[in-house]
Amino acid sequence: MGLEINQIQFMSNDYELFQQRLETETDLVRSWFKDKNFCSEGASLGYELEFCLVDHEGQPSPINSWFLQNAKDPHFVPELSRFNVELNGDPAKVEKGVCESLHRQVFQHWKKAQDCAESLKHHLVGVGILPSLTEESVQMNHLSAFQRYEALNRQILSLRGGKPFDININGHQSLKHQHPNLMLAAANTSLQIHLKVPYELSVKAMNASYFASVAMVALAANSPLLFGKDLWAETRIPLFEQSVDPVVRRSGPRQRTGFGIGYVKDSVLELFEENIKDFPILLPTHKDSDAEKLHHLNMHNGTIWRWNRPIIGFEKDGRPHVRLEHRVPSSGPTALDSTANILFLAGLVLGLAHAPEDLTKEIDFEDISQSFYLAAREGLSAKIKWKNGRRRPLRDLILEDWLPRAQWGLTLYGESMGNTKVWMRDIIEPRVRNGLTGSEWQRQWLRYHSDKKHRLQDLVLSYVHQQSTGKPVHEWNFGLS
Repeated sequence: MGLEINQIQFMSNDYELFQQRLETETDLVRSWFKDKNFCSEGASLGYELEFCLVDHEGQPSPINSWFLQNAKDPHFVPELSRFNVELNGDPAKVEKGVCESLHRQVFQHWKKAQDCAESLKHHLVGVGILPSLTEESVQMNHLSAFQRYEALNRQILSLRGGKPFDININGHQSLKHQHPNLMLAAANTSLQIHLKVPYELSVKAMNASYFASVAMVALAANSPLLFGKDLWAETRIPLFEQSVDPVVRRSGPRQRTGFGIGYVKDSVLELFEENIKDFPILLPTHKDSDAEKLHHLNMHNGTIWRWNRPIIGFEKDGRPHVRLEHRVPSSGPTALDSTANILFLAGLVLGLAHAPEDLTKEIDFEDISQSFYLAAREGLSAKIKWKNGRRRPLRDLILEDWLPRAQWGLTLYGESMGNTKVWMRDIIEPRVRNGLTGSEWQRQWLRYHSDKKHRLQDLVLSYVHQQSTGKPVHEWNFGLS
């Protein structure tokens, strides 16, 4: 949830100063967009990968400060809960060899994190929601020692008038739950993919990400369980939207978490204009810094949790660039699966953005938004509303149209067809064709072991074992070890 801040309480003067500087920086960014003053060379990939830490019984373990002290690696940072850590990958240029270089990086960092956890007699788990999580796990005593998190909790609860978060999720089973603080958001463990694109492609890439989200939320699903209830294929989606929003009812200010309200028309600037117009300032931590550094614009943007979020970053030479932060997929299940998910998303977005046809002219935004939530609930078995209002099986769309498109998108930037085939045809395709996502593996494991006394802890330990084999999830078995 972003960088550290230096205060947790704010006065009216803080809001006024932050607003002034936010408006100054937004004016500056408007001029950049008007003059097209952005990097137009190539594309690059980055990622943030979140993990859970568990003990030898498969229970969440609040040791992230101990883990970070032992890892001694700036790639690893704390997350909202003390039983979470995050890996921040290095940017990789999309070019020939990107598949291999990206996997090497993900694997090496993942292995280092696993080795560090094992040296502390714990396990590292890449999963969307930890199955063994309990209500006691997500209380304030497990909040990471990070002032930003305490400030967010205070600010959001203040805007809610102190009212608890109402969680109401209906899937295979139903869950109704009230939670008194922000900590329930710590149940969500994700893979966040950053894709920098040439400026001229930014509008098409942003719109392409909405379509890609429908596929990603299903094929990367890895969070069916919460508090022992089997809910959506990707329960993270409704859980996150219901566990961090300052709005008690859906009237009044817009929801800060969600899919969005429409396609980008002329410029990604439209989304930053929305930020000022529709979302009150949440963390008014101001700095006496140059407007060109965009501290206030980026801080405000970082407290608006779109599933596809625009970001303005900077090249090493200081030039600004536009990139997409795709927040849809769950963490895990393995380094292979995560690498394949990153490459599929990047290839599909680039492929759709370069395509001659414009899907935004053929499919209403409301339809693609509904398809996203349908795919999150039903996974790869969903039938989504597609061209001419017809329903199409999502699995067929991915296998017949979007896998080839993703391969093509990567080859446009220099990667070989042979390298893309390894990932698209050997990892993504069998997972989609057989329907064996991380979520489906968890569900099937529970069916195989319905007689176990400590099923959720045993599920986690079996998951840890399967993860340690390095095999992609569609090759996992359902034994206890």
